[in-house]
Amino acid sequence: MARVIDENKLTRIYEAAIYQVVEEGYCGASISSIARKADVAVGYLYRFYPGKRELINHLLDISINEIANELELMLNRIISVNEIVVLLVDYFFDMAKHRPHHVKFIYQMLSQSRFSLSEERRNNIRELSRRVLQLGQLNGAIGRDYGYDEVFILMVMVPMEYINLNL
Repeated sequence: MARVIDENKLTRIYEAAIYQVVEEGYCGASISSIARKADVAVGYLYRFYPGKRELINHLLDISINEIANELELMLNRIISVNEIVVLLVDYFFDMAKHRPHHVKFIYQMLSQSRFSLSEERRNNIRELSRRVLQLGQLNGAIGRDYGYDEVFILMVMVPMEYINLNL
């Protein structure tokens, strides 16, 4: 018989992992400290993740997916690039206000070369950035000499860096 997954425990694990990584750094956060902070047995954590790296990569993937979903909702409403930038920056500031460790976590993980997004997530981000670029170039808000990488950096990484400097 399949074991029941306690979503509350998983949420506590995710929050504890984000908190530990932000407060102690990746190297300072351990599976045992994450489990202790989440109030779960270490074995419970290992049921879902073979190690810390897999857990952190999963959390980074979830976090970026959340941002991608928000951007996709904006693009589906076919609003201007200027409106998208304002809404996205507002989204990041709201996240910083209500979940500051999440913003710090995303920024720290994207800044470290040892962590990477899943291929699916990278492709999703490229496609969304390409759509923003295309929309911006169509109405003249973005010059023809820019690519989707610059769009991602300017729309996501620069606001996150600014927020992190001020948190």
